[in-house]
Amino acid sequence: MFRPLGAALLYSLALALFHFSPCIEGFVLSPLGWSQIRPDAGHQGFCSRRPRPSCALRMQAEWFNVKALQDLQQKIQQKKEKAVDAGPSVILGEAPWGRYSALSVEGYGKGKEDGQPYNQDSVAAGPYGNGLHIFGVFDGHGEAGGEVSRYIAATLPAKIAAAEARLVAAGDDEAAAAAVLRRAVEEVHAELTASPVDASISGSTCVT
Repeated sequence: MFRPLGAALLYSLALALFHFSPCIEGFVLSPLGWSQIRPDAGHQGFCSRRPRPSCALRMQAEWFNVKALQDLQQKIQQKKEKAVDAGPSVILGEAPWGRYSALSVEGYGKGKEDGQPYNQDSVAAGPYGNGLHIFGVFDGHGEAGGEVSRYIAATLPAKIAAAEARLVAAGDDEAAAAAVLRRAVEEVHAELTASPVDASISGSTCVT
């Protein structure tokens, strides 16, 4: 007769502890155990500006702005639906060891042209004399990302080709070859910085 009553008391005690579990030195008790919480509310867009939660039950409601997250998810989905395949690049070629081409997809970044998003990707592919083939992918980012990536694609291969003799001399010495490539990249970076292209808050990745 006392067993059901004892179980009910234990269950009530557990609920009471869960409902009124305080925050202790930046931690709060949740169903998954003690969890660390942030000392303040954080970013206005995604976190509500409210006091620190007093118990685990209030964590989700106080720390996460569900509507802001839902709006962000909807915007991302809309951008994905608008993305179109840019089609094969004009860079198509054939070498003794095989054929090559390039394919790009319109991105979701900030780059705009005539008020419309445009592809900030650039590609360099092809022979650069004496049997040397150079391939590079340059993913621009920022407002002038497309200009930056196009500048690199147009100038870096020539810099590398000009250093072909040093690359041949490097042979299997990976460190020496890397130094030659690094110097070419640094030269392009310096020239880009001095060019009319505004790369102050824009740039590009570089994989060659």
